[in-house]
Amino acid sequence: MVALRGQFQQRAIALLDRYPALLKGVTSIFTQKLGFPLLSLGIVANWLLLRKYGTTDQARQVVVVGKWVAVFIVAYLLLLPLGGYRNYRALIVRHDTILPVTLSLVFFYAKSTLVLLRNDWAHRRWYAVGIGLLSVAVSTADLPDFRNNDCEKAALETIARTPSKVVKLDSDCPVLGWKEKMAQPDDSRLNVQLLQIWRVVPEERLYYSE
Repeated sequence: MVALRGQFQQRAIALLDRYPALLKGVTSIFTQKLGFPLLSLGIVANWLLLRKYGTTDQARQVVVVGKWVAVFIVAYLLLLPLGGYRNYRALIVRHDTILPVTLSLVFFYAKSTLVLLRNDWAHRRWYAVGIGLLSVAVSTADLPDFRNNDCEKAALETIARTPSKVVKLDSDCPVLGWKEKMAQPDDSRLNVQLLQIWRVVPEERLYYSE
């Protein structure tokens, strides 16, 4: 139990110190890949077009929905640091913790796009072309990397094939973890229990990395 507590011990950070980290996290979301900035650009463009060309009641309703979406996003981000601090998400904001924000933005973007495409206004055809180009750009920018786990897969194969009770790994990637590598064999005991349930290893086979 001591080893497990050491493995999952979190670094304490004051609540007021989490908000600067949150700001850095939001900045990192916009600088890591082009998908999020492009989506935000499309939302801003749709908002401005709705304000200018949205003459129907449905268009006005979408503008109101956009305001509530903005309120929700701000409130969610301000409340997020209250959920505590974890070493594996040092900047509070990550792609998983802001999933409600991402879904809200996608919802407003899709709804506002449909309204603009259905409305009869002068530049609708050019707008449709722009939406197509933006969709291709966002999809290309956020292509998944399905081979990003090759290092961890190789490490698991090493653990499964090595007959000794303690396996030393030469890889730099974490195995069944977030960012921290197992510095001591006892730190991997809980993970090994899971590997036994999955029948990756037939018996307890601890591992560590240098």
